Amino acid sequence: MGEVPGTIVVDYYGHFLHTYYMNYMKILAFLAAALVLGGCSSTVSVKEKEVVDLTSPKIAAGTVEVQFEGIMSLGKIKAAEAAIDYYPEEDFVCINYRLDFISYFLYLSKENRAAVVTALENYKKDFAEKKLGKNSRKARRMYGSFRAYLIWQLHRYSIKARNYVDVELGYTIRQLEKNNVAFFTIFQCETLYEDEMSRDSNRTSPDIRIFLTIAQAESLVAMFDENFLQGIKGERFNQSANTSIGADVYSGTDSKTNSEKQEAEKND
Repeated sequence: MGEVPGTIVVDYYGHFLHTYYMNYMKILAFLAAALVLGGCSSTVSVKEKEVVDLTSPKIAAGTVEVQFEGIMSLGKIKAAEAAIDYYPEEDFVCINYRLDFISYFLYLSKENRAAVVTALENYKKDFAEKKLGKNSRKARRMYGSFRAYLIWQLHRYSIKARNYVDVELGYTIRQLEKNNVAFFTIFQCETLYEDEMSRDSNRTSPDIRIFLTIAQAESLVAMFDENFLQGIKGERFNQSANTSIGADVYSGTDSKTNSEKQEAEKND
């Protein structure tokens, strides 16, 4: 049988398309692996028991100035204020801040707070001894990591998205006004809230880096101190006791009252 015209051309283009397809799939597989290895583990929703009761009483511990690098700041680090609340019944400290119109509530257990305190001490030592290296993923989690509980929402009447989140403790160095400035960082990894009723209600909390100077970080961990927390807990208890309705304890004798004395004088 003679050779069919155009067979060589068809085979050539078929081979070309097959090679192109295989290379394309290899690139996709590489990118997927890079995302898995480079990202935080909390990008997958974790079904764990919730440990924070939002109806529990809380005590305002104070505020601390921090810095963020949000979408609205156009890549620049901008100062903001974070409120610190204490939940004595669960022994959780909540860092409450607002970024890019979203309110975030990061709940730290006693173990989480201890990790931050230790990380700050190590960072201060490295800073003083000039041992801080270049910015990298290793620097981002140089002083450890832990899992905390996160709630985020657009406004008070919107969906309260929630999930556990990986938090990494490290540092970064940025150039501000021609100077290299170091920050202690609390890196809140991306996490996903999956609504069991509707996928339309799923919400993603992106990677968020909280920048703190040493002075700001020291102000934060001062509110983690157990003596401080027990102190404001005691103040709250005393305030509640002073304003509550209690029994009027009477320790006097059974002598006549003033009205009885006045009545007796009239009769005399």
